[in-house]
Amino acid sequence: LLRAYYIGGSIHLLNHGDNVPEQIQKANPNVCASYPNAIKNIIDQCPDDFNGNIKYWECSGGHTPEIVLKDIEKKFNFDVIYNMMASTEADCHSRAEYRPGDPTDNFYGFKDRIYNGELKLDEEGVMWYKYGTLDWQTDGDKFDSVDGKWYFKGRAFDDVIFMKGGVKVFT
Repeated sequence: LLRAYYIGGSIHLLNHGDNVPEQIQKANPNVCASYPNAIKNIIDQCPDDFNGNIKYWECSGGHTPEIVLKDIEKKFNFDVIYNMMASTEADCHSRAEYRPGDPTDNFYGFKDRIYNGELKLDEEGVMWYKYGTLDWQTDGDKFDSVDGKWYFKGRAFDDVIFMKGGVKVFT
């Protein structure tokens, strides 16, 4: 939210039951940032010939199915779709980006490290992070490392699941 205000923007929230295409045309947003399932719900409510003008998309908080990328590409004029990887303690640490015409691998392979501390993968692919004088910590995110890109493959602690209102909050 602060980033939007800092660059002179505003926030427009969608409510359950809103006419999404109408709200997009009314607010004329240039950014859509949310969880993949929320972004999918927004896109699904727009007709195939919508031709929306949201330039910047940011997905975080779960796996984004390829159909979401393709539907954004079909229904919106966009410049970039970011796939953000974050953890509870480390905040945002990695970013992958997809631009019109790119292979989808660009979206799923994290190569840009945007963390101010240290990141590493252990021998099992579990990501560890360290900041300042703190010791190494992990939230259990697991990756495959291929040619300098990290591909998310799940969590080491999938036996711990908290649910709130039917939505998985943490695994």
